[in-house]
Amino acid sequence: NDKNGNLEWEYTLFAEFEVIEGISVTCTSSTYSQTIYANDWSFSNGSATKSGNTAYGVGTFKRKILFVTVDTANIDISISCNVYGNLS
Repeated sequence: NDKNGNLEWEYTLFAEFEVIEGISVTCTSSTYSQTIYANDWSFSNGSATKSGNTAYGVGTFKRKILFVTVDTANIDISISCNVYGNLS
């Protein structure tokens, strides 16, 4: 958010899990979306991956003024699921 509370960008990680309750869980898909609301921000190096019971999302938002980077937000998030279907 900017100083006025306006949303400047958004990154969302999506994941699907196959759960055999109490026995096993596997992350079966991982994707992401990103939206930029403020013109001076850009996004790069975005990806979504999966391993075992976890989905991972990464990317970088940068804000430039007159070609100079003044803000950087590095995204590095994950979603995990346990054998009972609980997300964390």
